Amino acid sequence: MKKFLSGLLAAFTAVSVCALASGCDDNIENGSKIEKCTVTFDVDGTEEAIDFKLYMNIAPNTIAHFKRLAGNNYYDNSQVSNVNKSIEFGAFDKDWNSLDEKYASIINANYVNSLSDKDIYTKKFTINGEFEDNGYKYEGTKLDLREGALVLKRGLKAVEGEDYLEAYDTGKGVMAVTFTDIDADDYVKDASKFAILGKVVQDDASGDVKSSYTRLKKILQDYKKNDAGEEFYYFSYEPDVADKDETVDLDKAIEKYGREYKKESDGDYYAKDANGGYTVKITSEDELGKIYIDAVTAGKKAYVSLRPVKTITIKSVTFSK
Repeated sequence: MKKFLSGLLAAFTAVSVCALASGCDDNIENGSKIEKCTVTFDVDGTEEAIDFKLYMNIAPNTIAHFKRLAGNNYYDNSQVSNVNKSIEFGAFDKDWNSLDEKYASIINANYVNSLSDKDIYTKKFTINGEFEDNGYKYEGTKLDLREGALVLKRGLKAVEGEDYLEAYDTGKGVMAVTFTDIDADDYVKDASKFAILGKVVQDDASGDVKSSYTRLKKILQDYKKNDAGEEFYYFSYEPDVADKDETVDLDKAIEKYGREYKKESDGDYYAKDANGGYTVKITSEDELGKIYIDAVTAGKKAYVSLRPVKTITIKSVTFSK
């Protein structure tokens, strides 16, 4: 009888330890506590609620930053701005206006001063999150940027006493979900470009509803090109020390051609005309056209986003245990 009671006590203790430590593995994964994040996309009028696992112990500062922004509706009605090698959101509102002012209203001196660790933010209120360039290592976590990683993109950092930006080791509010092979693509080989928060859920298919991973990847594939094989882009740039003297010409090129253009299947570039149609051919025979095309193709001065063919916005970002 004593042996039976002893065995029963041992079994009860094991179950208790399991429950206390990990919820019997329900809320612990990859050595980290897990919380759920649901990003609801409005895809041309159809809602897609996509679930993510957040690794709370692996990127606590970045997740707190993300939660702060989401809790203040920063991402609501923002535009999905890039569907090239990732799905990106948090840079523009539904009318393609910058979210800089909205960001500054949420992440400001009052908020930062209320934190016990103020050093996780810079003077410009960009976050020194879990980026490798800040000395953070993901070694041993089994986390990398393979398909389905939810990340905060790194951003440009102000240089003390200078009027230009450099050093990609901080982030603001632009999020991305990567969909590319880490072994074959330079975009995700360097983890210092991103702070990894978690992964899109792959095992939540139910009935006729496919998994979050499958549905989100389909959005990426379906909205890259239209039926004619045309791709649509948004052009922007931030001058750094290497090209700040060339910004005047680049500004003139943007003034002439605008920031929106399309690339047809034959490789030609077209800017918008006065009626909103993409009919103005950008040619390197024109001096400003050459500057524009060089900036777009060289990637030295420009950030070029492959826009979705149809409108994709973020309806909400919510969290649950």
